[in-house]
Amino acid sequence: MRRLLGRFTRSRTSVALFVFALVSGCTNADPKGPAMGDVSGRVTYNDKPVANANIVFLPTARDTLAAAAITDEDGRYRLSTRGVNDGAIVGPFKVSIVARAPYDGPIPEGMSPAYAKETFQHQGKPLIPERYFSPSTSGLIADVKKGSNSVDFPLSD
Repeated sequence: MRRLLGRFTRSRTSVALFVFALVSGCTNADPKGPAMGDVSGRVTYNDKPVANANIVFLPTARDTLAAAAITDEDGRYRLSTRGVNDGAIVGPFKVSIVARAPYDGPIPEGMSPAYAKETFQHQGKPLIPERYFSPSTSGLIADVKKGSNSVDFPLSD
C-alpha cells in the first residue's frame, strides 16, 4: 500500500507540474498573442498506432507555453495550448509521449473500482518504452512554424 501511495503522489506531482507549465503565461507577450502553428500528426510504435497516449510539446525557449494532446484510436493527435486544437506557439520543442494500459492492480479497501480507475490511471503497464515518457530522455523534438505542421512520431524499441 505504501508503494502504491508513493507512486500516486509522484503521479500527482507530475500532473501538477504539467498543468502549471500549460497555464503559465508569457511575461512580455504581444497583445495579439504569440505566433501559433497548427500541429497535428500520428504516433506509432513498431508501425502500429498508439491510442490514448498523452503527448506534450515542452518549449525549449523561456517564457512560453507547453502544448498537449491525446491521441485517438488511430494514433492521431492535434495540439492544444490555450484552447482546443489551437496548435502550439512557434518555436522549438522537446517532446514526451506517455502511453499506459489501464490500471489493473489491487484496489485499496473501501475504494470503488470507478474511483480507483480514475485515481490510478497513470500507473498502468507502459505500452511504449519508458524513455519516451520524459522530454529529457525521449530524443523527440519538433520545430513548430507558422501555418500547418505535420509531426509524426514513429516510435520503436
